[in-house]
Amino acid sequence: MKYAISTAAIITVLVIAVFAHTGCREQSNQALVRQARITGNENIELKEQIKTCRQEIEKQKGLLLQYQQDSGKARQTAGENSLRLLKMLAKDSEQTDELIAANKRLKAQLKKLQAQPAQKTQ
Repeated sequence: MKYAISTAAIITVLVIAVFAHTGCREQSNQALVRQARITGNENIELKEQIKTCRQEIEKQKGLLLQYQQDSGKARQTAGENSLRLLKMLAKDSEQTDELIAANKRLKAQLKKLQAQPAQKTQ
């Protein structure tokens, strides 16, 4: 009987161990499933963030292209305006030179006319 008790005890211990091991495996599987779900959710969130970032990058590329086009137009317009102003300045300079020359001629004529009455009276 002594031998029967120890065999029953060993069998009981083995059954408890099998149940405990099975329970641990189920808990382990549940933890793995939970971790897989968390990882899957994180992956979904990261994919959404990547999608959003790519959209923002495309938007920024569009804005950069628009800026470059506007900048090119502004440079062209500024160049055209500068050229027009230089032409106007050259024209004004010519007119100023002509006016200075005409002014000298008129002063000379005025001096001549002022000198004539003085000569007639003498």
